[in-house]
Amino acid sequence: MRQRVLEYLKRAYFGDETILSQIADVVVMEKEDLSAKAGELIDAILCDYSAFQIQTIDSFIARVFRASALEFGYSPTIEILLDSRPLLDAAFEQFVRELSTDPVKKRLLEELTARLVDSQSQARYIWNPFRKLSQEVRELYGTLSAQSKDVLLPEDDGARARDLQKELLAEFQQLLKLVRQSGLETSSLFENVVVAADSRDIDKLISLKSIEKPLKAGKTKTEKEKVEHWNMQFEQHLEKFRALKIEYIRSSAEQYYRPAVEAHRLFRKNIEQSMRRTNQIYLADVNRALSSYISQEIVPQVYFYLGEAIAHYLIDEFQDTSRVQWDALKPLLEETLSNAAVSLSWVTRSSPSTLSVMPTGTL
Repeated sequence: MRQRVLEYLKRAYFGDETILSQIADVVVMEKEDLSAKAGELIDAILCDYSAFQIQTIDSFIARVFRASALEFGYSPTIEILLDSRPLLDAAFEQFVRELSTDPVKKRLLEELTARLVDSQSQARYIWNPFRKLSQEVRELYGTLSAQSKDVLLPEDDGARARDLQKELLAEFQQLLKLVRQSGLETSSLFENVVVAADSRDIDKLISLKSIEKPLKAGKTKTEKEKVEHWNMQFEQHLEKFRALKIEYIRSSAEQYYRPAVEAHRLFRKNIEQSMRRTNQIYLADVNRALSSYISQEIVPQVYFYLGEAIAHYLIDEFQDTSRVQWDALKPLLEETLSNAAVSLSWVTRSSPSTLSVMPTGTL
């Protein structure tokens, strides 16, 4: 990539009209001065070529991590993996071996297996769930590792979800009482809602949109006015029902996925042990570790480990920067912006993300 930059500047220096036109569109400089400036930049780059760095954001973050590896208890020679499968497979096998002596892990894995079987659209029984569970755990680990914060679930044994079921039914009964009181004909679809409530099928009850339109539309002007009047009366109960519905869905989801989150928390210990034993670490864990480690106060120390203070950042393909990458980079960028004569910019296009950095005193 550095070679491509130099080739681009070289073509500009020798007067390539296409290149000069492209530069003129984004640089505030007379077109006739661009060739001379391109030559100056080539000389400056070649005089201190090692300081001219262009790399992917992941490569830069990996470099920062290696420089600070001792702070995390790792060797500076640690291998950073792009493919997490071998590492996670080894950790999952160790996790499974511990089931016979750890009842908590055993219970969680049993719950996970039940959830996995329940989620299958075809086969309702898995003869050997190990491979499927291993795949599910890997995917969950990859998803959660890409987040800058841990998933935190409130302490709850399901009591809140059960209470919400009762409140939803009670609120619907209040609505139904008003509907019957109106004396108007109900829609046929609304009767499906009544059946779901009578059978106490909460999941079906909250999924039926016909609860929003209990009454048949009036034909005459008088009937339409009556329907509109009663619909306004229903709105108070419907509004409360919607709020309870949202809370119930959230509470149910927390309970449903709690075993997976708890298993992930325990599984992380096996992964960390495996990483330290093999002196390897997954790239997503690098991003995550740095995002929680680097702060404004620690930046000078990071630059000390790197052996240079970076004064200019250019981030290409900024739209491809993940949140966890941004959390790791942000303190470094804030330190750069706090100093005089620095630059920071980002560009959005459609090729892989890259980061250009130049130490103090260059270009």
